[in-house]
Amino acid sequence: MTGLGSTELTSGDRLVVNAACRPGGYLKVEVHAAADRTLPVLGLDDSDTFTCDSVNYTVTWRGDANMPLPQNADSGTVCTRFISHHWLRFVLRNAESYSFTIQQARAC
Repeated sequence: MTGLGSTELTSGDRLVVNAACRPGGYLKVEVHAAADRTLPVLGLDDSDTFTCDSVNYTVTWRGDANMPLPQNADSGTVCTRFISHHWLRFVLRNAESYSFTIQQARAC
């Protein structure tokens, strides 16, 4: 069974999940803008497939864990790397997601 879910992003530049996959299972994540369009290089096809069991897995897209700073944000004064009105979509198959956090990996 495939599970779908979404939530509003708050702040930070890395997504960390607590999830477990059964044999043949996986978890993938994509990031959407408010207009329900996938952000470049943060789509489902770009998401690296998670197939393990971890309480602290950093999601990556094409090997990169950073969610880019929005173009309209001032990196010199804004400490949030993702402004509200962006969404995550989780796609799971034979997997369970227990929690996730958006963490700040880079110094402001």
